Amino acid sequence: MTGLVGTIAGSYNPIYRSHMIYTIAVIYPVYGGFNGYFSARLYHFFNGTDIAKLTCLQAFIFPTFMFIALLSIDLLEMMEAGYTFTFPGVTAALSMLFLFVANVPFVLFGSWLGRDPVKMAVSVKPNRMKRELPKSYPWFIGYKLNMIFASIVPTVVVYYEI
Repeated sequence: MTGLVGTIAGSYNPIYRSHMIYTIAVIYPVYGGFNGYFSARLYHFFNGTDIAKLTCLQAFIFPTFMFIALLSIDLLEMMEAGYTFTFPGVTAALSMLFLFVANVPFVLFGSWLGRDPVKMAVSVKPNRMKRELPKSYPWFIGYKLNMIFASIVPTVVVYYEI
């Protein structure tokens, strides 16, 4: 979704990678509202009771994980190549501060909107009759082909683009 918005905005260009990063950093917190709303609705649908814990986990776990991952990559690059022109610590701290300041209110607002006491309606009624499963599967359900299409092809495409 962020890629689609970035393409429409004209900032998704491999030549201008910094524009792409800034666009994602600005657009990502706005998606926090959608995240809060839909996860609160699904949590309530599956009989969840502690929505405050869910909201805190949404607001803080993913950004914290991303910060630790990017900081680790930066430190490893600095140790390996000896570059001092990696992502500076002050810039990383300011980026995380912006992410928390912008993302947390959107997640809280989305969770507040999603705490509707009426559960979502299920549009289908499951059939209780047992269904026979086939003994042999078609060639395209095998794990080898799925492994190629799900892991190797996307990895090669990303590696080629970088």
